[in-house]
Formats: sequence, C-alpha cells, structure tokens
Amino acid sequence: MAKIVYLIGAGASAHTLPIVSQIPIKLEEVIKDVSNLKELETLQEKELERIAEESLSRGENNLAIVLYAYLGAEKAGQGGLYAE
Repeated sequence: MAKIVYLIGAGASAHTLPIVSQIPIKLEEVIKDVSNLKELETLQEKELERIAEESLSRGENNLAIVLYAYLGAEKAGQGGLYAE
C-alpha cells in the first residue's frame, strides 16, 4: 500500500482540528454549545409570546397576529420560510 504524505497546509489546521486525545473534550464543548442555543431559542420564544399577549391586551391586534403566526411557523419548522 502506498504511503501518502500531506504537505500543503499541514500546519494550517493545527489550532482548528482537535488531536485524537482532545476529541472527547471538543465533543463535550459542542454539546454544551448546542444546549445553550436551545435555551436561548426557548427564551426568545417565551419573550415573543409575552409581547404578543401584551399587544393583544392593548388592542394591537395586527402585531399580535404577526407574532402568533411567526411562533406557529417556528413550531411547525417553517420559521425561516415565514420570515422571508
């Protein structure tokens, strides 16, 4: 079997790609980042619901309708499509 030598860019990824011994640590960091993102999305959704309810109670029905439609689209997995 032929040996392959990686010459071009051999040191360029040294600080970006984890070495084998660091992979478990890096995977834990990724899992933590994803968990934090989910928490932020939940907080954002709760805040939008609060604003929608407040708008509805003030008689600002147009804003409430838009917010509820956006939240519904997000829950259906079409948030990006609605926002465009």
